[in-house]
Amino acid sequence: YSALGSYESITGYNIVISNTSSSEMFNSNKFTLLQNVPNPTKNNSITTIQFNTPNSNMIKFQITDMFGKVVHAENITSEIGLNTIEFNNKLSTGVYTYSVQNDERIISKRMIISE
Repeated sequence: YSALGSYESITGYNIVISNTSSSEMFNSNKFTLLQNVPNPTKNNSITTIQFNTPNSNMIKFQITDMFGKVVHAENITSEIGLNTIEFNNKLSTGVYTYSVQNDERIISKRMIISE
């Protein structure tokens, strides 16, 4: 067995490396949600949320608190490929769930807001 070789490109996959020393790999042909950066994030600051979509369509972006109450919702027209949401949060300290929804599925992840 040998692990030697060039791994600069893997057909159908993208690798995202953020400036906060985290990385995620995803299939560019699938609807995918990436972890927000930074996480945790401070209240009254910007966090970046990225998602990949193989089609251009309307995406519902939503954030809920730990009790299930919707604290932010908006519709986003996505482009094919990696899309970025710069969320300027004015949320209270706590744990939140953010999600993106297309015509077929909903994907969610958690984010932490700190002081």
